Amino acid sequence: MTAAIDVTTVPYYANVEGMPMVSGLTPEDRAFKFATLSIVGKNIPLVLAVEPVRESSAWDDNPSNQVHRVVRRLVKRAKEHVQIETVLCDREFDSMRVFQTLSNLGVNYLIPKRITSTERETIDTMEADGQKVAVENVIVDVETGSHPMRFLYVPSTKSDGTTVFATNLRVGPDEAESFCRRYSRRWPD
Repeated sequence: MTAAIDVTTVPYYANVEGMPMVSGLTPEDRAFKFATLSIVGKNIPLVLAVEPVRESSAWDDNPSNQVHRVVRRLVKRAKEHVQIETVLCDREFDSMRVFQTLSNLGVNYLIPKRITSTERETIDTMEADGQKVAVENVIVDVETGSHPMRFLYVPSTKSDGTTVFATNLRVGPDEAESFCRRYSRRWPD
């Protein structure tokens, strides 16, 4: 079964004193943030697990959640009810610790990456070579383990340019673009 992990932000306007789960978006704006794990399918946005997401800001004393731990709790809770094969996550979950956590839990993942200078260099090389799709093999190596993974460079479905996804599945250049379309089709129109 395929699941999606998303983060939702709900503005909070009341007094925040004694409200440790209210995060500061800016010094003036506050909100509740929570992550949900939902089953992906036609007409089935079925939420199986919810976890608060607490962020730390310079203007508050909140200790932040470690996002990989939020992911672990969501997946473990959902696996009590259904078999989870693949997880699609928001870009907010682009982290080596999240990738390894999902691998340790025995689930596949597809997560859009933030484009850093390293990814920008690969995209520039692709453009210079006239490539539309590329697959880069990398290794996740963190304190909780390591595993092989791939960065998939594919044409963006929302604009001109290239989008980068991370996955632990074996995907080659010929199927990378269609595989990544799974992400944009995770919710029916």
